[in-house]
Amino acid sequence: MNVLFKGYTFSHNRRFHTFGMVVLSLICPADGTIWCTRLFRICIYEAAVETLSRYQAKELGARRIRVNAIAPGPTATDFGGGIVKDNVQFRANVTALTALGRVGEPDDIGGVVAFLCTDAARWVTAQRIEVSGGMNI
Repeated sequence: MNVLFKGYTFSHNRRFHTFGMVVLSLICPADGTIWCTRLFRICIYEAAVETLSRYQAKELGARRIRVNAIAPGPTATDFGGGIVKDNVQFRANVTALTALGRVGEPDDIGGVVAFLCTDAARWVTAQRIEVSGGMNI
């Protein structure tokens, strides 16, 4: 399996003596010969990460550690060969499907991660937070 991006962010809130963890994971197998389609594989991995984050939230909640999963929509990065960032037609198709009328930028995702690491998110745990600009609503 080729891990394209995976990150864990931990925060410590001294005022409330709580910890938080944000799970970010975008992974796909490196072997393109597997029988299932790439989209199918990504869906399986996303479901696994979401389930894992819920179980981690349950297990770690007693230690006041919060765990949330971020589900970013199409974002203009180099992920996937940069298709969202570089392919004008693909970008136009995504824009047409998004309520906010544009593709995501890295700062759109980073802002949500930063929020989850603040005192304001101290009561947020075991959540899958979609950051897609309202795609497919």
